[in-house]
Amino acid sequence: MKIGILGFTGSGKKSIFQLLTGVDAGARHTGGVVPGVARVQDPRVDRLAEIYKPRKITHAEIEFLLIPDVEIGGTRGVAWLGAVRDCDAVCMVVRDFDAPSVFHPHDTVDPIRDAKALETELILADLGLVETRLQNIEKDVKHSRDPRLVKEKADLEAMQAHLEAEKPLRTMEWDDRMSPTLRSLGFLTRRARLVVRNTDSDAISEPSGEMDLSETVPSVLINVQMELEVAALEDPEEQATFLKELGIEEPAIAVLTRAMYKAVGFISFFTGGDREVHAWTIRRGTLVAPAAGKIHTDLERGFIRAEVVPYESLIEAGSEAAAKAAGTWMLKGKDYVVQDGDVILVRFSV
Repeated sequence: MKIGILGFTGSGKKSIFQLLTGVDAGARHTGGVVPGVARVQDPRVDRLAEIYKPRKITHAEIEFLLIPDVEIGGTRGVAWLGAVRDCDAVCMVVRDFDAPSVFHPHDTVDPIRDAKALETELILADLGLVETRLQNIEKDVKHSRDPRLVKEKADLEAMQAHLEAEKPLRTMEWDDRMSPTLRSLGFLTRRARLVVRNTDSDAISEPSGEMDLSETVPSVLINVQMELEVAALEDPEEQATFLKELGIEEPAIAVLTRAMYKAVGFISFFTGGDREVHAWTIRRGTLVAPAAGKIHTDLERGFIRAEVVPYESLIEAGSEAAAKAAGTWMLKGKDYVVQDGDVILVRFSV
């Protein structure tokens, strides 16, 4: 999963990127894209490790891309567009802190206005795609009786009207009969979004929230500067003490990575044993055989059945043996839809 971190100059997106990935982009961010990887902070992994006592623990990961600054009204042919098209979702960072010495492209601090402005740039980018495609097929439609081209033109015109009304394509009913060409154009406003409000308030993080743009969008409030100060403490116990003094249960990086997971529609399932406890990432609604393929392709190819126990049931039982004795382990076939938190043992033969 790739998440693009997007924002205007002075929003603090470099600091957000550093907080998530540990990569200091200050010296490296010269107009290009900077990649980094963040571990999904899921306390369930650590709790499972207490049960299995494995030699290795593997958390799920998210790849983040620090995107070049968005320029107001500059959606055609700019560097950030191509980078965002390579992402599964967009993390929009908006400024919610006062700092007269830090330049703001809108001069004043207004996070809702800035989030809407970022969305407008995405809408304009998609509108440019639609208009270009319409121009390219105009002659073909006039000289062809191919009903597929006629349908595509009608779909494009409907998209154009929707975007000109300043609405993202995510809020438009998506016709399953739309042509593969339209599906492959990589429209930005169909991607999942999360808004991060970079604040200077005493509240270091707010675990969840919403922002009303053209639709309700999930948002997270983070005091990035304070979080960086916590992260700079090398001693984990000192970090925990500092957070406790601030009345914070967990670092905002944990809140943010899980919020991004939820916004994109991903869930985790787990495998466990004395060798390793591993969190695996899949899209919500994935069947168990394809999920097993995430572990190894042989497991999907030779899938026989899966033994599944919900995370909560395993924790309550205290061990695999106790969970089996309580009857909470279940045998599932290929038609089983994996649930968030499932602990799975795959039986296969190749």
